[in-house]
Amino acid sequence: MKINKKLLIPVFATAMGLSLIGGVSGAVAWYQYNTKVSASWMGVTTSDGGVLQIWDETNSKWVRDAAFGNGTEELHPVTFGGMAANAALPNKAYKHPEAGVEAMTNWDEATGDEYVVLTVKVRAQKLNSTSGEYEPCEADVKLEEMIINSATTGKTDVADAVRIHINDGTNNKLFSKTGTTINTHGALDLDMDGDPDVVGGYKAFDTYDDTPLDYGDDGTQASNSITALEDQVLFHVPATENGISLIITIWLEGWQPLRGSAIWDATKDSGANIQFGMKLYTDKTTFGLEA
Repeated sequence: MKINKKLLIPVFATAMGLSLIGGVSGAVAWYQYNTKVSASWMGVTTSDGGVLQIWDETNSKWVRDAAFGNGTEELHPVTFGGMAANAALPNKAYKHPEAGVEAMTNWDEATGDEYVVLTVKVRAQKLNSTSGEYEPCEADVKLEEMIINSATTGKTDVADAVRIHINDGTNNKLFSKTGTTINTHGALDLDMDGDPDVVGGYKAFDTYDDTPLDYGDDGTQASNSITALEDQVLFHVPATENGISLIITIWLEGWQPLRGSAIWDATKDSGANIQFGMKLYTDKTTFGLEA
């Protein structure tokens, strides 16, 4: 395992059940520096160099573990349109494509209830051997592992539509399970007549237009796979008391084909519980120890 090739400092792990029709709650866990790497996180101490910490908004303090989510969040398919894998997230998302209406911006605008936005504050602390106190320090934080799964039997395809966007105030990263590039436009059968929608009109008149409709924004959406950026720096923590704030946006991308089609099957997709997990680490040189 990669975990044995280095000393993990902290681990950031989220385990959230994101549901199309159900609730979600989860936890984020940060573990302090441990010089003896093992599969168990028992008996960790803070005396070996430094720690990463996360801000617990509920209790207003820096801690090792903090909970996010209130068990009521729901995900519904939306799209932010075309974007690059390292681009900032567009300001608006759209939902409910309407038969005959090609432009994404003419669909219903997502209100924010359809996707999840988390603010996660992270800081690094290094032990001052003279004073015995922990002080803010810089840290390059790398991605050890990311997991995107559907935990619901028979609904595993839905995980392919999950998108994770991370913004640290300067840099942006968009992740998906497979990391493939998809079109954010195309033909759809929204009127459910068995054929791709056309411009249409009055069939009895000569003005009837059978030109196929191209729904969406005429773009593509690229994403990093959940393994592509492993062991690369994901963000940099400054040496300040408040560290850095990460904005993590999680949504279901409506343009992601499931079983070959961007028209999803509610009997196979609705009610899927999605698990998102991420482990982060920093090299032990962050705390002045030899590589």
